[in-house]
Amino acid sequence: MGTQQKLMAAVLAGLTAFAPVAGATTLQEAVRQALNTNPEVQASRNERLARGQELRQARAGYYPSVDLTAGIGQENTDSPFTRAAGETGYRSLTRREAELTARENLFAGFATVNESKRQKARVNAADFTVMDTSQRVALSSIRAYLDVLRSEEQVRLAKAYLAAHQRTYDQVRRRSESGLARTADFEQVQGRLALARTTLINAQRDLADARSNYMRVVGEMPRDPMAVPATVAANMPAGLSTAEAMALKDHPTLQAAEADVAAAKAQMKAAGNTFYPHIDAVASQSWGRDLNGLKGLDQRQSLMLEGNYNLFNGGADSARYKEYQYRLKQAEDVRDNTRRQVLEGVRLSWSAYEATTSQLQYLKAHEDASRQARDAYIKQWRVGRRTLLDVLDTEKEFYEASKAYTNARYDRVYAQYRVLAGMGALLGDMGISRAQQTTPDDKG
Repeated sequence: MGTQQKLMAAVLAGLTAFAPVAGATTLQEAVRQALNTNPEVQASRNERLARGQELRQARAGYYPSVDLTAGIGQENTDSPFTRAAGETGYRSLTRREAELTARENLFAGFATVNESKRQKARVNAADFTVMDTSQRVALSSIRAYLDVLRSEEQVRLAKAYLAAHQRTYDQVRRRSESGLARTADFEQVQGRLALARTTLINAQRDLADARSNYMRVVGEMPRDPMAVPATVAANMPAGLSTAEAMALKDHPTLQAAEADVAAAKAQMKAAGNTFYPHIDAVASQSWGRDLNGLKGLDQRQSLMLEGNYNLFNGGADSARYKEYQYRLKQAEDVRDNTRRQVLEGVRLSWSAYEATTSQLQYLKAHEDASRQARDAYIKQWRVGRRTLLDVLDTEKEFYEASKAYTNARYDRVYAQYRVLAGMGALLGDMGISRAQQTTPDDKG
């Protein structure tokens, strides 16, 4: 096996460490917890529910409206009717009346149908916004989850780094006490030991910060043990062009922008309703007693067609229609810009994925070479062929190499999820179907 093959085998062996641990908290559980509790996701879902009710309001125009009015009170009347009946001055009676009216719109310039289409498109846009928000929160929770694991591993490396310096310090101290080591060596290793302690303190601080960020995104503190997630290489697209095509087809941000265009188009058509007459069918039944100064029962029934057609209102209707023409063009411009942003996001994510993949094998090679050099220097120092400074420097280089390789491993896993998010496929990869992502409510 050649050197290059050995390096790749080592890299793949390191990546297989990203596998779930039985009984541990999983990444999928963290994502679902975040989606169920994150205020940003909940706000987008409530916005979607509100738009669902706006759709129902628009569809109410297809149904008749029924009104009942009733009244009772004192009425004073002085009219030709009361005077003809022999009354002088005002006649005072207790007036009682009720009216039941049903009104059905027969034609309103297609306002109802277009407003219903507009509200349905807005509901669809809100659905895609929920999906987009959920995906962004899911990606943030994935990063928070990985950062906790990364920080825990960095703490373990820092502890090993401190332990190595402690061993070297103990050896130099014993040599110094027996007169076999110089005072300068003891002071040097003492300073490096103090620096290793601060390195551990910094790593522990970073872990505390990562746990706090996890709490902010997921909604609860991380629970141990946390399973290291498997890589998602099997779900990655074959290439950048495939990723771009999937993003243009499935990304919720772009789909929301397309729905906004449909809503703007329907709104423009709805604004043209004022160019047509409005026709209603009206049926009414009224009951009254002691009305207008005349005693007795008064009943009336009517069934009518009512029409209304505005002839002139200062050009406001034409201006409103042109306004919504520009609103439609604006929505199309926003959609086109969104398409560019989605493609840019996919390309940036793919670039990060390729970069971390390429770096990984070299960082692994550096870590292995640094470990071998450190071990060799320690052996040579013990027989007097290397200085203490050589040993301390190689120990530091090995620590930095391990730290860089650990970061690269987690960066690569996050880059994979970032590519999936750029395509709009992240939640599906997490086992969350599109039906689970949207808000269950009537969309028509």
